[in-house]
Amino acid sequence: MPVRIYDIAKKLGLTSKEVLAKAKELGIPAAKVASSTLDKISAEYLMEQMGYKPEPEPAEPPPPPAPTPPEASPPAAPPTPIPAEVPPTAAAEVTAVPAPPETPPPAPAEAPAAPLAVPATPKPVADQAPPPFQAQPTPAAP
Repeated sequence: MPVRIYDIAKKLGLTSKEVLAKAKELGIPAAKVASSTLDKISAEYLMEQMGYKPEPEPAEPPPPPAPTPPEASPPAAPPTPIPAEVPPTAAAEVTAVPAPPETPPPAPAEAPAAPLAVPATPKPVADQAPPPFQAQPTPAAP
């Protein structure tokens, strides 16, 4: 990717004139004005010669550790059994709860209206031929 001289100067914190002078000193023919472009290799060479040390590319951070499976908890205690016998006094106190009234099922939705009828256009019958062409007599010229 081409790099402009003024971009190199900005990156190095120098003026374009200083960068151009160094480029000419190094024999880089493409460096004529601040808006001249250099190929990537020439630009890197020029920057290294001017004391620029590129920052090493950050290595990819290691992937996060795999999640550990949750520890199994001990099984819960079984529920306490309900006594099979109900004392007769407790049974007498229980009253029947009336069932809720039944609600009628919802009415079915109305069916959509039938599509509008389109009158059928008569189709030509293959047995009927169009009337024969009859030539009209041409009137005589005046």
